[in-house]
Amino acid sequence: MGLFKQMKDMKNMVAAAPEMIESAQTMSAQAKQFQNAQMGAMQAGTIPGMPAMSGGPVDSAKLAPISGVSIELYAQLAKTIGEQKLDTDGTTRLVGTQGLTSVQWDEAYEGWNARFKNDMALSTHFGLLYQQSAAL
Repeated sequence: MGLFKQMKDMKNMVAAAPEMIESAQTMSAQAKQFQNAQMGAMQAGTIPGMPAMSGGPVDSAKLAPISGVSIELYAQLAKTIGEQKLDTDGTTRLVGTQGLTSVQWDEAYEGWNARFKNDMALSTHFGLLYQQSAAL
């Protein structure tokens, strides 16, 4: 390709750049508007088949301890296990310091995770407790 052809192509590209930038900015703004609308719909629970994100207050029955493990203790133990990267033996020792058996922990683990499924309010509540918890 000749030098003059390359220069002409470069000139055309530079001339088109402002329009391309404006088009990209418009598309970005539209994408943000769409994303905000979708988030609003999800939070309001108006998307069919999608649970509401905020969910409102947590049903007190869903906060009942499972095998002696409250949601607060579950969050604290889960955080400690995650931060310390505990294996099964380490987890058993940790829950033992809280007066729990490995059977109680397994039941609590399965039970709490079952309650979190499709319950965004409870999951959000747990997430806040997890963030606020200090590892043991």
